[in-house]
Amino acid sequence: EDDQDANPLLLLQLPDDALRSILIRTCARDHCALKQTCRRICEIMSSTEFRKERSEECFAEVSCKFPTAFEQYKSHKRDRATWDRNMPDPDELSLHDDDTEFMDDYSDFGYRNENDETVIHPTVYVDGKELRMDHFKVYILPREFHCEFL
Repeated sequence: EDDQDANPLLLLQLPDDALRSILIRTCARDHCALKQTCRRICEIMSSTEFRKERSEECFAEVSCKFPTAFEQYKSHKRDRATWDRNMPDPDELSLHDDDTEFMDDYSDFGYRNENDETVIHPTVYVDGKELRMDHFKVYILPREFHCEFL
């Protein structure tokens, strides 16, 4: 067997654009380990071109985390506790049958506003990194609205 065929360093002899085209196809969970292999791979994988090409070629891994209704409730309480020092610690909250605020204002999906719409603030991840989207909301409308989306 030819030693040159078994040499993994041949990959590093490729031009940057060809190496980037190979690296965009790797799983996001492997990116950290790959970046530690050598400076050149780290520079390519940290570049704007890498993220852009990975996205354009549909290799970017996107996931979304939707908070539970109780997580949203605790977050709302935490926000209120920042300006009202008399509020109990939201991280120590538990549900009781007499907790009318949660029972009245939250559905299985989250907070219901005055129009009976449920607004959820999901967290979006691209390749394992949180995507900052302060104005991204998901509205769940009551069935009686009979919405049609074109």
